[in-house]
Amino acid sequence: MKVYIAIGGIGCSLLRLFQEKESIENRQCYYIDTDCAGLSHNATDGLNSFLIGSVSDCVSEGSGGFRNIGKSVTRFSILSNRMNDLFEALKELSDVELVFVTTSFGGTGSGAVFEIAEYVQALLWQPHNNRCIDCSILALNYNCFSYIESFPKKIKEIFDMNIIQMVMEASTKTNIYADEKTIEKINASIFNPFYNLFLIDEPIYEFDELYKVLSFDKPKLVLLDKKGKYIIKQKSVAPEVFISYSSKDQDIADSIADALKENGINSWIASRSIVEGPYAKQIMQGINGAKIFMVLLSRHSIYSQHVKNEIDRAFARLDDGLLIVPFIIEQCELDDECQYYLCRQEMFDGSQPPINQRINDVVNRIKTLLD
Repeated sequence: MKVYIAIGGIGCSLLRLFQEKESIENRQCYYIDTDCAGLSHNATDGLNSFLIGSVSDCVSEGSGGFRNIGKSVTRFSILSNRMNDLFEALKELSDVELVFVTTSFGGTGSGAVFEIAEYVQALLWQPHNNRCIDCSILALNYNCFSYIESFPKKIKEIFDMNIIQMVMEASTKTNIYADEKTIEKINASIFNPFYNLFLIDEPIYEFDELYKVLSFDKPKLVLLDKKGKYIIKQKSVAPEVFISYSSKDQDIADSIADALKENGINSWIASRSIVEGPYAKQIMQGINGAKIFMVLLSRHSIYSQHVKNEIDRAFARLDDGLLIVPFIIEQCELDDECQYYLCRQEMFDGSQPPINQRINDVVNRIKTLLD
């Protein structure tokens, strides 16, 4: 049985059209969205709809733009049993092929889909039957939707960051084994979730016709898949230190970059390293290539969503050997996110004058770490 699970407002709208206009015998459809995104029971009257969210109303902006919020809301919903009805319904099914329908750029879709996909696969995993669940994620990029062209540049930069993070996360779970028999053998002994991500990144239909993509077979989806466009390729000579900071602290960030350069250390800093091209992709390349991630902590940076995104990506690289160096340039209280990510990292206090001496101290420490 083919089971479609739509996540997020756009994904739910497309699956709704698909269910209304196509013959979908032997298929079941489920709809998941956050309360704050505006999906109500009335919006999916008669359909298998499930609402998640209600975590401080997903902050004032909603979850739509910020992927880390979408992931957190989903984890909360799973652990607090808000989605039990969905999971109980899925547990009753057999011979399931999962197809998740979402977007690659929104916070709810791109952030929640992996959390839900892995949980559902765990529910359906039956090692005694040597059972391998076929799981695909169909993610539509914002280039499929002409109306997004009018969105502000800053929103598109957040979208780009979401897309790259989604592709990078999927790369760790995508089927990389030699053949199907190997997969079945592994899944027969351990729970080993994986999925095929298909990223559609071109305007092949108008919105009212875009639902037709849901009926495409895998060979056709492979031809349309554009995730390779967003895979980060490490440069041969990468900066050793990535400097994360708020633009309001530009002077201090520049002074640190100068001090590192004087000591023969190459750094990545947005004001000098960004060139023409996708802004978010270059940031991800800088973080992925660095040996040390240095974040300047001030009242400006701890409330910067861009800095939070960079810290989140750096935190994900701790197991790869990336070192995080928090440098306090202004005494301020860290918010919950910063405390979560940075509480176990060695802090360097640069808030006491003279700042030039504090910069020299932290640069000397970085030299030691690199050695």
